[in-house]
Amino acid sequence: MKNPDRNAYMSFLEVQLERVSAACLQVQGFAEDMKAVQSRLGQQEEKIVNISRLVKLLQSYSDAQEEDSQSLKNQLKSLHSRIDEVMTVGPKLSNYTSLQFASNTEAQPKRLTQIEDKLHALEDKVSSLHFKHGGDSEKRILAQLNDKTN
Repeated sequence: MKNPDRNAYMSFLEVQLERVSAACLQVQGFAEDMKAVQSRLGQQEEKIVNISRLVKLLQSYSDAQEEDSQSLKNQLKSLHSRIDEVMTVGPKLSNYTSLQFASNTEAQPKRLTQIEDKLHALEDKVSSLHFKHGGDSEKRILAQLNDKTN
């Protein structure tokens, strides 16, 4: 009678061994999956760090563009005020010096109009260059303007 109990017990142990082996294989698969997930998580964290660096860089570039744009606007305002000053002072000077500059008095309004037209053309060119090349090309634009006015 001991023999059937022993056979049943051996069968029971074999079944338990198969279950433990299957569980071990399943745990090993989970471990491999966890390693893959951890690897992907590390890659995603690295991407997030790089994106945050890029956002900071873009923000600083945007701030610089805004400063450059404001500087150009201020320079244009200064040019406008100078032209307005010349336009208001010009006729007064011609009254005082009409004897000396009698021949130039007629040419002054035309000359001032030409200068104003050139200024507007330069403003348009500065705007187009500013948008084509970005704010970092302000020095290049000003150099071109200086070359053309000299």
